[in-house]
Amino acid sequence: MAVVTFIETHNGKASKASLELLSYGRSMAAATSASLVAVIFSDSDTQELKDHGADVIYTVDTASDSYFNLERYSATLAEICALEKATLVVVSSSSEGRYLGPSLAVKTEATYLSNAVALPTAYNPFTVKQ
Repeated sequence: MAVVTFIETHNGKASKASLELLSYGRSMAAATSASLVAVIFSDSDTQELKDHGADVIYTVDTASDSYFNLERYSATLAEICALEKATLVVVSSSSEGRYLGPSLAVKTEATYLSNAVALPTAYNPFTVKQ
């Protein structure tokens, strides 16, 4: 079981929002006895992700991309989710996250929730404050 987080980058570094998201994911992984998986579409240094609690880190080369490629990102994330047996996937409420979340939900046949403002109060059934 795993909690998978999508890490956004700006100027080759993980965004502040993504690091906060990683901490959020760390709390959910601890509550569900799952590993925390970070997926970053960049070849940037991953030490900061480890420092924020990531157990497993996937780096995806995007050197040939000139823009956010929704189809590629969602397909890659769906593959990683299947491989890691993800029970939860966390994306930010940025423009990339708002595009990615619904597409990923369709590919993984999962429920999509947006704008969570606190950690879940329960995991079965999944209950979160929006």
